[in-house]
Amino acid sequence: MESDFQAALCTIDLKGERAANDEDHACQDVQQRVHSFMTAAKDLELYFNEMKTKSKSSHNDSLRKEISALEAEIKIKDELLATRTKDIAQWQKNLEEAKALHEDQI
Repeated sequence: MESDFQAALCTIDLKGERAANDEDHACQDVQQRVHSFMTAAKDLELYFNEMKTKSKSSHNDSLRKEISALEAEIKIKDELLATRTKDIAQWQKNLEEAKALHEDQI
């Protein structure tokens, strides 16, 4: 496909810049420019694919950090909840004892 493209470009008149007897030189010049263009396009494609990969891995890393932070927060809240549950159980026990003591006094 690239050779067909280059062959087609060789037949293009370069806006009068080239003389008819210089057609071979013009064709070689066009082929060289097409080759340079294709090389640059491949380099750009590799660069953008690399940037896409970096961005994706960076995004994954940030998600992992966020998940770790959320898990740590959940652990802290679970511990706080367990502590408060124990406190409530102790208060209920104290209230039951106080109620029993009060009923005994009445």
